Amino acid sequence: MKKYVFAFLILSIFIFGAAASVNVDRQELENTVTNPDIIEFINYSGPHSRIDTKEQILNIGRNLGKEVAENRDHRIETGNAPKYYLIHSVYPDVDQGLDADILILGDKAEVDHIKNLRLIITGFLTAAYGYSDTDASTIATFITVYNAVYRGKIATLLTKYKSEVLSELSAEKVGLSVNYADWAGRTQIIIPLLDPDKGGLSTIDTTIISDSSVIQSMREEDERMVDERKNMVDLKEREADAAEEDAREAQREAVAARKAAEQAAQEAVAAQQVAEQAAQQAQEAKKEAQQAAVEAEQKKKEAQEAVKEAQKNPQDQKKQEQAEQKKQEAQQAEQKKEEKQQEAEQKQQEAEKTTIIAEQKQEEAEQKQEEAEQKEEEAAESQAFADKKRTEAVIERTAIANDKQKNISDAIKAAKIVTTYGLKLSDVENMYSSIVLIDVANGNVVKESPVSVILNRTMLPVDNGFIAIAGKNPDADYQTSAIKLVLLDNVDMEIIKQSEEDVSSKSILLENNDTIYVIVRDSNGWVLASYDKELTLKAKSEVKVIESTPAIISDTGIAVTSSEGTVVLLDPITLEKKW
Repeated sequence: MKKYVFAFLILSIFIFGAAASVNVDRQELENTVTNPDIIEFINYSGPHSRIDTKEQILNIGRNLGKEVAENRDHRIETGNAPKYYLIHSVYPDVDQGLDADILILGDKAEVDHIKNLRLIITGFLTAAYGYSDTDASTIATFITVYNAVYRGKIATLLTKYKSEVLSELSAEKVGLSVNYADWAGRTQIIIPLLDPDKGGLSTIDTTIISDSSVIQSMREEDERMVDERKNMVDLKEREADAAEEDAREAQREAVAARKAAEQAAQEAVAAQQVAEQAAQQAQEAKKEAQQAAVEAEQKKKEAQEAVKEAQKNPQDQKKQEQAEQKKQEAQQAEQKKEEKQQEAEQKQQEAEKTTIIAEQKQEEAEQKQEEAEQKEEEAAESQAFADKKRTEAVIERTAIANDKQKNISDAIKAAKIVTTYGLKLSDVENMYSSIVLIDVANGNVVKESPVSVILNRTMLPVDNGFIAIAGKNPDADYQTSAIKLVLLDNVDMEIIKQSEEDVSSKSILLENNDTIYVIVRDSNGWVLASYDKELTLKAKSEVKVIESTPAIISDTGIAVTSSEGTVVLLDPITLEKKW
């Protein structure tokens, strides 16, 4: 719990509890030095000149995500560099380290609250990888804390990410500052990717973004961020369930592949036997063809000799008949040779064909064996992944259960604390203040408003809340900031309504008969305006006034200083000039 030194005058004290009525006292508190090891985001929580809807903010991330969804398997860059830009830093051919998405906030980025930054990341994750809104929101919360924990610590990231990813990061910009004022132009948010091409539940490496340093930081937040951590545990358990199913499916495929490999091996053996038999028959046919060729050659020579003898003895009928017989024998031998050669060639072709079949069967058997081994490896990896996620979930569930008990204990103690409201200077130079709830027994801050830009060190108590002037003048860094009359609730002390009109930073803040008076900008100057306690505008003066005019309320009217430097009296209801 933070310690503060207070200088205050207690006007009223009350018990803070569900049934207790809330009274406001006016106190001014000094600044404090925060613990630099605790991740506590400093947001701009004042009024804005333009208020984007939740859908508009989500769409910033969705538009980036749509481009990634169509190009998951390779590196792309998308977005608007001056505002919101993303590098999908993916290198499928590199095995060592993680891929990553790098969300870059450009110089003109207008996001100034961690909730809105998380909405942008949520929109991106749903569009890019198909995460549900709930899971994407949970992951976005962890991503922002992870990037804050490792802000500027690029050396720590060397063992986690691919060198190609690291080459796109800057040591001065990597991660997320805890102060929104440092976001635009100085932020590279890392989103670690396990399997971007596949998409789905385990696309983001939930182990890295929920490591012990991240969890410890979250435990320092309000209520120890139990709900967000529980959501992450639920997500990890579903990751484990999906991985176990993948392991079972891979194991089933491995068994089938092994059976197919055994069948293919048996067929390969049979095919090899057929091939060997065919080769033997081809060899025998070849020998027979060779023998037939020798015999044909011999018969040819005999026929030639017989023809010569017949030619020498043309009158010898016997010689003539022998020559004719030898010629026929030679022809028959030649025909037999050709037949044997054809048979040998056919047998050789059959042998080659059966050899190819045998080789194919052997390759098929080896392929099925490799497939079985690969599926077994996939099953082992999926099971190991499931076991890791299951172990992380069990450990964190135990821690969450303990923290829930602490939260209950803290709530019981808080219900017994005597508290009072006060104002603390959050920025001495600019005189900005924030509302705090104080334990009057020891000066500890029980709760602090996220709105740290209340002006003029003044707030007005109303039913269930406070009215104040708050905000920053728009400038180059915060184009959407504005100064407005705001209504804050007294539980979270957040803005629940703001005026339509811009209010002067030097304005008075007065109340009279349930009417609030402030100085607002009109078309060509400053005027006095009146509001009810719901911030509904009641009237504006036609008289232009000095921006920093005092205002004195009396029975006769409201005295203010006009823009011409004269004191004028206005009707307290119509704000018309009386004299």
